[in-house]
Amino acid sequence: TTPSAIVVPGPSGSFTFVPDSGCSPLTVNFAGHSSNSFIYAWDFGDGSVLNGTADSIVQHTYTTPNNYIPQFYLGFQLSNSFCYVPVPIYDTLKVTSSLTVNIIEDSVLIKEGETALLHVNIGDPFGFGPPYTYVWDPASQIANGPSNGIFIATTSGQSQYYTLTVPYGAQGCSGADRVLV
Repeated sequence: TTPSAIVVPGPSGSFTFVPDSGCSPLTVNFAGHSSNSFIYAWDFGDGSVLNGTADSIVQHTYTTPNNYIPQFYLGFQLSNSFCYVPVPIYDTLKVTSSLTVNIIEDSVLIKEGETALLHVNIGDPFGFGPPYTYVWDPASQIANGPSNGIFIATTSGQSQYYTLTVPYGAQGCSGADRVLV
């Protein structure tokens, strides 16, 4: 007799994820596609692993800025042995840092006809600026102050929150804070 090989078809598949980049915290939707597999494992590349799941569609939130290489594994049982087969990787996931905006004053009291100074600190670990774009709401009650990061606030006569948003990056990211006036 001549020995011959027995070929057992193993699992095959692919996976996609959207979005592939964005600001932290970034929630990403993963979709795995497979044949000959019904048990999966997901390694999100940030230390989080989901083993032994029947879910081929999952969601994961990245909180730390970095580049990640997520991996999808297909479970396969042959006789008494069980193993995971990795699906080829085609893309890297990029999570950017969030810019922190801090209005030093939590609240200010302004009498009618008077003004108050608001001091703003920007935490920018990845160097998106300066110059920064400062977007105030309500914009009509805020003017630029004597130096960068200092603003002059007036009152509308009503107690309300003034919100500062500082956009950055190509993905529409922003940092924000508010002050009660």
